[in-house]
Amino acid sequence: MTSLKNALEEIVVVEVQEQIKHLNQQAREAINLSEVTAFALNRLPVLYASTSRGWLQQRKRAHNDLKNQIVSTVQHALLGVKRDSLRQVTKIAASKVETPAHVLTKLQRLF
Repeated sequence: MTSLKNALEEIVVVEVQEQIKHLNQQAREAINLSEVTAFALNRLPVLYASTSRGWLQQRKRAHNDLKNQIVSTVQHALLGVKRDSLRQVTKIAASKVETPAHVLTKLQRLF
């Protein structure tokens, strides 16, 4: 099978990080970034690419045609996803979700 990537993943992760910068520390700590990102991505169109050229075209489309929708959807995701201390959360094994967006997030935390 060929390699496939959703061009929106990284864009949504960056948008979530940008929007949470404007929240106070307590609100930031109450947010599960993975859940907010998944919530938003599930409500946006998927922009898969399998080639470098397709990747660039899909990213351009996302920035040109979907930017306002991405911002709005992330805002809704931040309001819609709240950390529930009573809910048991079992994370997906890192090896199953290691995408460029996740790697970018890890690198940004390091720096």
